[in-house]
Amino acid sequence: MSVKQERLLSVALMKPSPFHWVPGMPLSQMAAELSEQVPVFLDQRALEEIGIDPDSPIGAGVMTHERARSQRRHAERARWWQQDEAAVTEGRPSLIVDVLNRVRDLHLTLMIVRGQVILTTIEAAEDDLATRIYDVTPLISMRPRAPWDSVSRSTGIGETSPDFESLMDMIETSIDPDTWERLGGNSTIIASTIRDRQWIVVSTTSMTHWKLQRLLDRLNQ
Repeated sequence: MSVKQERLLSVALMKPSPFHWVPGMPLSQMAAELSEQVPVFLDQRALEEIGIDPDSPIGAGVMTHERARSQRRHAERARWWQQDEAAVTEGRPSLIVDVLNRVRDLHLTLMIVRGQVILTTIEAAEDDLATRIYDVTPLISMRPRAPWDSVSRSTGIGETSPDFESLMDMIETSIDPDTWERLGGNSTIIASTIRDRQWIVVSTTSMTHWKLQRLLDRLNQ
């Protein structure tokens, strides 16, 4: 998927959801209607592995009354980049949030691969990681380089070295913590300095990349 395709897909997914799907609607019908907005592939092989039928009913997606108020109170305490409200515009959830809410009870998630939105299982998504490179230069400070600092996650040379630790710790403890390698998951982050720019190379699932991009966009504001 080209950068242009990825951006166009991201814009489409962040628009207010035009759908008013009914709880109990078949998953296959929801996928068919979703394909009117973005390219969609329903990963039936992965669904079969966990006993999910393409016509399994989707969830409500919208909470009401006391449950909704309780969720809002919880969201106010949660980190802003993990709040569904952060992706709500014009009184409607964004398309990506709407879809994720509908398939949560089926233990499904989304992957964005080769210009397509793939509805698949959480297990399949965790086995198919995407690698992206992020320029984090504005977020990295320089620190004096200690003599014993030759082996670290930072890659600076000379009298100072970039302090990647703070940012990487924030990412790994705040965004899907149990998916990162240091806690037994598959996702990885590698820091590097190239031509006086600071980069992180991240291999993780599409949805974790999505959350990471939201975090970095906010920190760069």
